[in-house]
Amino acid sequence: MAYRWTALGAAAALTCAACQGTTTETDQAVLARLQAAYPGAAIESAHRSPIASLYEVKAGSEVLYADASGRYVIFGRLHDMQAASAPDAAAPSPQAGKAPAAVLRELIDSAEASAIKTVHGSGANKLYVFSDPQCPHCRSLEPELARLKDVTIYTFLFPVLSPDSREIARTVWCSADRAAAWKQALAGRRLAAPETACSTPIEDNVRMARALGIRGTPTLLRADGQMLVGYQSAETLTKQFQEVTR
Repeated sequence: MAYRWTALGAAAALTCAACQGTTTETDQAVLARLQAAYPGAAIESAHRSPIASLYEVKAGSEVLYADASGRYVIFGRLHDMQAASAPDAAAPSPQAGKAPAAVLRELIDSAEASAIKTVHGSGANKLYVFSDPQCPHCRSLEPELARLKDVTIYTFLFPVLSPDSREIARTVWCSADRAAAWKQALAGRRLAAPETACSTPIEDNVRMARALGIRGTPTLLRADGQMLVGYQSAETLTKQFQEVTR
């Protein structure tokens, strides 16, 4: 826990140090800059937070904080320890919808060719995951997925956070062992360039995600099309599988 506070404090310090002199910028100017810097992140709004020069940013299902330049970003909630609350607590929590039947069928039919397949045990349960290699919550989710039993996981590469995300995703897909390369990418390790170029399903994955209404990562779908947004524990996912089989 001490490390978490130290890391968060350091990030906040970097943020404020980097953006001195930008407090006169309008929210719209900061929003435009962030949207230009991260065109695939579906950034909807940017407003000044209670901390000077730090902006609360809404991007799909995510609420995060960034400096005016967009270089420094903090993922997670901002807590007011005197008020014992989070300033963004009133923000609506992600609502998990259900995929349209036709789009769900297309997703299932394309999974073998368009996703990284991982099988645990019998593989009886099915889970479809849209993930970005540079998404912190996706990295936190991966150990939980590894704990699941009797599940087949289809990971659809959905690189929307930055141009680097797309390049990493392309390298993962063109690797000889995609599953191993994906784990390395999530661990932040440098991937060796593939020996030969290959075609990827990334554009099709992005189109599919848009058709499903997916705007952030990670987003998970059960076999019946029920969507789960954001980090999920292995225990939560196991209960979700039980609901599908009822």
